[in-house]
Amino acid sequence: MTILAVHPFALLYDGLFAEFFHTWPLAARTLVFPIVLAPLLTYAVMPLMSRLLRRWLYPEHPTS
Repeated sequence: MTILAVHPFALLYDGLFAEFFHTWPLAARTLVFPIVLAPLLTYAVMPLMSRLLRRWLYPEHPTS
């Protein structure tokens, strides 16, 4: 589920926003992505993904 959530945002960042930071030092450039991505995933994307995939993540009758 994490890969499904992170991958589109990584593509979006790389395609739309990374070019604006290419003149920044490497440490600063690489810091921007997690500072933006972590709160976005924590408070918006992952709760939505959890709700959408709840039947798969938390089956009512676990198979064993």
